[in-house]
Amino acid sequence: MTLFKLIPATSTHRGMRRKQNEDAVGYKYPDNVALLQSHGALFVVADGVGGLSAGDATSNMAVERLIKRYYDTDAEIDPEARLAQAVTSVNADVYDKFKRKGATTLAAIVILNDTIIAASVGDSLIFHIRDGVLEQLNEEDILRDATSRENGALTQAIGYRDTIDVQIITGAIAPGDKLLVCSDGLTRYLKHDELTNLSNLRDPRDAVRRMINDANTRGGADNISAILLQVGDKATAETIKDHIARLVIPVSIESQAMMMMEHEPGKPHTRIPMGRREVVDVPVQDRPTPKPITAPASQSKASVSPSTSQAQGTRSKPPSQAKRPKQGQSSSSSLLIIAGVSVLVIGAVLFAFALGRAGGDTDVKTPIPATSVITEEPEQSNVAATTEAETLRILNGEIILNDYVFLQSSVLTVDRVGDEVGSYVANANVAYLVDNITEYEGQIWYRLLNENTNEMGWVVASDLPTYELQPNSE
Repeated sequence: MTLFKLIPATSTHRGMRRKQNEDAVGYKYPDNVALLQSHGALFVVADGVGGLSAGDATSNMAVERLIKRYYDTDAEIDPEARLAQAVTSVNADVYDKFKRKGATTLAAIVILNDTIIAASVGDSLIFHIRDGVLEQLNEEDILRDATSRENGALTQAIGYRDTIDVQIITGAIAPGDKLLVCSDGLTRYLKHDELTNLSNLRDPRDAVRRMINDANTRGGADNISAILLQVGDKATAETIKDHIARLVIPVSIESQAMMMMEHEPGKPHTRIPMGRREVVDVPVQDRPTPKPITAPASQSKASVSPSTSQAQGTRSKPPSQAKRPKQGQSSSSSLLIIAGVSVLVIGAVLFAFALGRAGGDTDVKTPIPATSVITEEPEQSNVAATTEAETLRILNGEIILNDYVFLQSSVLTVDRVGDEVGSYVANANVAYLVDNITEYEGQIWYRLLNENTNEMGWVVASDLPTYELQPNSE
């Protein structure tokens, strides 16, 4: 059997936008030579799925359980099947514990003798670097939209369903090779050639530190995790234990944000599309009836008048991109108008008083032009008040019927409220008309209509990505 001296570096960082780190990394490089020869060394990265309440707990559990499950498997089993079996068991563990309240991606590599065995579920990536050439080993379990490679929805994740499809990849390794396992918080900012160049630094710890710092400097909108493994020279059973004992694996990364890019949007939560699983169709008469909203307009999430919640008919086309309101613009304009009017009124009154004093006791009074003094403007005041209220609603992101929303990332809509059958992918930077709003089981649902394609589908408020709001002009 062939043993290599592995030189690893691992780190995980919360990034610059997230309040907590939902990534997790872990490894086991056994100093027991018999265990190392039978099972190899295991390195794992997990990225908790955003939007679910237990993302951090699931990622940590997945890493810990995978290490335990893998090294508990029978050494007589084929190593590829052994790793796949361990990942499947971890999926069952997470699913049973969190009941779809948490899910995580998982990317793992095992170095066994002169072979790499990789397992992948989700969109965390595994790269093999040899002679300055970077090769991506796994395929992302993600449904991309048509407008941007950065937007998409996961199709597989640990703990989201009771069954899972695991990608297993195998290949050969040689001295000098590098293996990089990372979450998408890293690959969002660093291109393949940059990852290759950084991986070639002499010390893997410096490489990982630079990768994470560069991703943070460019925005750090997501948690960032990386494991960089350098394959060293061959070792004997006698020398490998001493090599492992001398390793210092973790990498220290500054926990505070180094810089904040003001216009860098935070990464939206990655969602698992609900239309990927087979769903038994329920007859229409047996489906629960959604309850229309009758809440007042001050409701924080959304408000719909009972008389308009099912309104149909002619709709105006979405306004152009250039006409989207900027935050604070309407409010500032209204205040300037009011201030200007006040200055005119005060100036006119002072002017009239001065003219009266200049005339002394004579009976001739200089008339003040009617256009110089504005005594009262109820209509202007009402317009300003309305604009202020509308501006406040827009700034708070409160959606009402017939608003347009411009999503900053894609989301999979569903055919009917409460169902899991997908309708279509609502893409980023497209105007979607909110033509219906309803409440079902305590959650707000919006129906998004693409007026260019006539596609429509429902999305629950908790799954709605970051958006820009444009009220309907009619």
